[in-house]
Amino acid sequence: MRSHSKAQRISDAQARLRSLRQESSVIKEQAAAFQEIADDLRLRQLVAETPLSQKEYSEAKRHADAAHRAIDRLEIQALELEVQINQMLRDLEVV
Repeated sequence: MRSHSKAQRISDAQARLRSLRQESSVIKEQAAAFQEIADDLRLRQLVAETPLSQKEYSEAKRHADAAHRAIDRLEIQALELEVQINQMLRDLEVV
């Protein structure tokens, strides 16, 4: 019964890892779109040199940066979860 519980914990962790990877994939697509918009607005800001164009660029850049930070957090969580899964697998082999 004890190994069943460990196997269930491993299965749950693997499901969470898949979920993190899917979420990361979606956010990567969003980040690319945000970055493209920010890059476009940056060019417009350089040409226009108006306060409004600067504000639009700054806002778009903040969105892109936030998406990149979210990706970084998800990747760290995924790596930590992989380490935990590997440890649980090693522990299961020992038993």
